[in-house]
Amino acid sequence: MYENIGQYYWLNGQKAQARSFILEDMPDNCIYEVIRVKNHKLLFFEDHMDRLQEGMINYGLGLDDLEIIKQNILQLVVDHEGLDKNIKIDVAKDYYRIYYVKSKYPSKALYDQGVKTVVMDYERHDPQQKVLNMDYKRQIEAVKGQEYFEVLLMDHKGMVTEGSRSNLVFVKDNHLISAPLSCILHGVTFKNIILLADQLNIDLLEEGVSLDDLDEVDACFLTGTSLGVLPIQSVNDRVFKSSENKIVRVLMKAYEDYVNH
Repeated sequence: MYENIGQYYWLNGQKAQARSFILEDMPDNCIYEVIRVKNHKLLFFEDHMDRLQEGMINYGLGLDDLEIIKQNILQLVVDHEGLDKNIKIDVAKDYYRIYYVKSKYPSKALYDQGVKTVVMDYERHDPQQKVLNMDYKRQIEAVKGQEYFEVLLMDHKGMVTEGSRSNLVFVKDNHLISAPLSCILHGVTFKNIILLADQLNIDLLEEGVSLDDLDEVDACFLTGTSLGVLPIQSVNDRVFKSSENKIVRVLMKAYEDYVNH
């Protein structure tokens, strides 16, 4: 679960001491964004702010505080020089909070070997918006346990659509395959990886892959704020050599180069 790890955080435009932070002190129906700080830089900051703005409009929250939120985020980075972790922004009606969260990044071994995943029957009510749902998070943690890195969601049609906190991409021949973008969260990292793939003449097919058709794909990987391009080693009992797949390796390097430079 989320917790503040910074010395300060921002609450409704006011800088506050970490000791006053209580996770439960927030309204229902919060939308949120998570932004990675790397080398003291906010990755894809404008992309995240564009999606936050869209969410605020969709949920009728108004945009009066959006510019203040941006300035508070930038100031939080300045106040925590050297803290290369994720920043979380919670926004609800007449409320927002910005803070550094405890962040875990995959080890080199996981990128080299891939991660284990498990499939769960679940369809999110509003897949294109990040809405805080603690019951959902507890349910995911119970299914994931200690064995699996991520839980993959399967819809009522049997299509494996996305990860519980990541985007899911399959590779078949020289193509990428995802669920239709209208049915999933269009993640910021996912968006930029697809742009990189397009520059490399690797196209994306919005066809989706069913659980029964997993044997027909060559590889698969996750994308996300903390993940970049992370190969999948297994989905349930189906094993993949994703970390050895040429397309996956090319995208891993392209994304890493893009972020670093």
